[in-house]
Amino acid sequence: MKDSHQGIDDSHDFVVGVVEMGLSLCPHTTNSTGEKAAELRPQPTIGVLCVRSTHRQKGIGLALVRKCEQVAADVWNEDCIFVDVDPSNLSALNFFEKCGYNSFQMRNAILYRRRKKESKPHFLLKKILYDSSIN
Repeated sequence: MKDSHQGIDDSHDFVVGVVEMGLSLCPHTTNSTGEKAAELRPQPTIGVLCVRSTHRQKGIGLALVRKCEQVAADVWNEDCIFVDVDPSNLSALNFFEKCGYNSFQMRNAILYRRRKKESKPHFLLKKILYDSSIN
């Protein structure tokens, strides 16, 4: 298929999905001594997940999320992962619930739209990757 604006032939080579994972300040419920403590610390967080509409319902989003979970657990040695979701994005909320993300809290996310900073409420969903108390 040729892009009329760019003159680029993308029939064989195009992106069907992307995911963004980074570190975001999220609640952490145990400290190094194993005692329960509520503190904020950098935690792996999926901020963006997007799959081309023509390629949805084919497992691409799930594969991208699972890769993030693998990196968080195996490379970063983290026991949980978070995702920030706009409360009005019901399809994303349902998707992440099916992926095992369940506990949540509301928080304000800082977004940049057209170079303007805005704060908007988001759900912070969490998934336990492994129980760090079993060692």
